[in-house]
Amino acid sequence: MPKVKFKVARYDPATKASWWQEYEVEVDKYTSVAVALQRVREEKDPTLAYRPLCKMGVCGNCAVKINGRPALACLTNALEAAEEGNGTIVVEPLDNMPVVRDLIVDRSDFERRMFSVKPYLVPKEEVLKSDKWYPMLPAVQMDLWSSAQCVWCGVCYSVCPVAKVNEEFAGPHALVKVYRFAYDPRDALGRERVYLNEKSLWMCVACKNCGTSCPKNLKHGLRFKRMRNDDVKSPRSEYAEKAVKHVIATIASIAKYGRADEVEIFTSTGLTEAVADALPRLARGGWKRRPYKPKPGEADRRAVEAFRAAVSGLLKARV
Repeated sequence: MPKVKFKVARYDPATKASWWQEYEVEVDKYTSVAVALQRVREEKDPTLAYRPLCKMGVCGNCAVKINGRPALACLTNALEAAEEGNGTIVVEPLDNMPVVRDLIVDRSDFERRMFSVKPYLVPKEEVLKSDKWYPMLPAVQMDLWSSAQCVWCGVCYSVCPVAKVNEEFAGPHALVKVYRFAYDPRDALGRERVYLNEKSLWMCVACKNCGTSCPKNLKHGLRFKRMRNDDVKSPRSEYAEKAVKHVIATIASIAKYGRADEVEIFTSTGLTEAVADALPRLARGGWKRRPYKPKPGEADRRAVEAFRAAVSGLLKARV
């Protein structure tokens, strides 16, 4: 059998030392990275800390960074990964989570955010009392089934820039669960889940890292877009209206200057509200840098005109 080289990130919590260690493992065309790492631990180095369980893409425990990208090791072919890495498979722990030892990370904050959104069905009374199946349209069933494929692997959370800097943000993994149960006709909370989690919903910066990294292809962005649309339609959603004003101000300032005018964006909800938002930040020491105010002619004129033409319909619709 052919051999592949592994370059594994190691960490010892006792000494706080971190280093790279290389191993050679025999694999065949069916061997996954998870199985190969298990062979390393069983045959070469029992001190390697790693947590593979189901090896079927169901439990999510084997998630690591492979050649710089987060993935489920059990769904990653070792020979293909070696070819991609020019003969070497580089394995590291996931980002955004503290490393416990080697490839094992502390998932407590990831799970705290997940449980904050009640990631389970809260059944309606009529559902509990009925002895019959609750009717559900096939299209709804398929939509809910696809969003229920999340295995809590932490891949989307590990690449989320908002989760990294904001502890109040529920995280992309949790928002997928909000979607799963908000549109379930059996759930007692239903759309209320969208309004209860709207702050996190609008904290998302739509970078699409979660959707492109998800090993289950859950299409996070499309689900978040639907929930945002429903949130905007809610007559009591002041937070959503504020978020939409910020988005429109961002688009308008780019169409005007070619850059985002942070001053105009911050004051787009009104001076009084902007001052109220600024006071807590000022109490914590203010901004690390001054808000950016672009100057006319700073950006390429052709790029500005192209962007202005692309968003003109949207800006007219919001006036």
